[in-house]
Amino acid sequence: MFHDLIDSSNGTGDATTYTSSSIGTAFKTCSVRFSGPWDYRTDVSQFVWCLENRINATVHGTYFDTQVPNGQNATRGSGWSADDIRTTWTHNLGS
Repeated sequence: MFHDLIDSSNGTGDATTYTSSSIGTAFKTCSVRFSGPWDYRTDVSQFVWCLENRINATVHGTYFDTQVPNGQNATRGSGWSADDIRTTWTHNLGS
């Protein structure tokens, strides 16, 4: 998934071309909130929501067997597309 996020070759199901530093910054700064304070991400689902900058409980339940956070936050550059990120991760993690 990381490779498809940063590579310049967009094949089938790979709709993203971000810099490795922007993905690294999002990974490093990704935090989620459940009912208490903000915590750093602990699994791939939380990182996905930080990349997308949104949380969809229905989609979460389809792909992940973990608690749905009620908030997410990450430092991301401009030009990010939540839909392109979703296409890339569903291609890599199963649809």
